[in-house]
Amino acid sequence: MAQVKQTGKHKFNFVDAVILIIILAVAAAAALLAANGMFSKDNDTLEMEYVLEFRSVRDEFLDCFKTGAEVVDASKKYQLGSVIAVSSVPTTFTGTNTVEGKLVYSDYPEHSDVSLTVRTTASLNDENQYILDGGYHISVGSVVYVRTPDYTGTAYCTQIKITEAK
Repeated sequence: MAQVKQTGKHKFNFVDAVILIIILAVAAAAALLAANGMFSKDNDTLEMEYVLEFRSVRDEFLDCFKTGAEVVDASKKYQLGSVIAVSSVPTTFTGTNTVEGKLVYSDYPEHSDVSLTVRTTASLNDENQYILDGGYHISVGSVVYVRTPDYTGTAYCTQIKITEAK
């Protein structure tokens, strides 16, 4: 017949007390940080301005860019803000003179580079990315497919400036 070994009840000791105190301290610290909003930046609303640059726009379309126009993402229809400033400069063509091995610069006739300054509100997520209209990620260098009331085209975000934190 096999013997069954009986074990006694576990007694509460000093090591158990230390482990319990550490667990309670970590839980209290996490609750305090969560109450202060340290784990989520998604609720932080920022007022921001960013610049969209369109390259080599035909001059006949320059009147299509207007202040006050609403900017929308052309593919997913996110609201990207309102145009507060428009500027344009003649497009410069850069080529190579293969005979002399030099870069050559010249104006590209009847084309301009157009910059739109857009104002909007955004939030900042945990990865420090700017989020517009609840889901549109934007950063300097982003390609933005833009639709305004009078023009649709591809632009690049060249600047972002935070004007006010709410």
